[in-house]
Amino acid sequence: MASRILKVWYFILDHWQLPVIIIAILIGWLLFRSWRKSDTKGLVQAVQDELGIIQAGSATREMQLQLGTEQTLGHIKDKYAAKTMALDAVQQLKVKELENDPVALAKYLERITRG
Repeated sequence: MASRILKVWYFILDHWQLPVIIIAILIGWLLFRSWRKSDTKGLVQAVQDELGIIQAGSATREMQLQLGTEQTLGHIKDKYAAKTMALDAVQQLKVKELENDPVALAKYLERITRG
């Protein structure tokens, strides 16, 4: 038994580069894997946010077809009323500019409330 351990020990001493390379590859793989997962979560969240914005625009377009522009605008203003109070001056101007287009207004308000 002792001779086998000595043979393994001498092999490691003679070929120390192999274990070092294997350990370096494992550590690199683990670090890359954890780094990649954290980056992927941010990317997935950004895609989900953009899909939410698109869905808000789509729902608004459907509502506009069913109810008309004026009622849709009223609904959008009611839905985002609390969030529009916290907007700065530039964002308030943009909301005023988009008042005639409920779909664009819904997308804009959804985007700034998610961001």
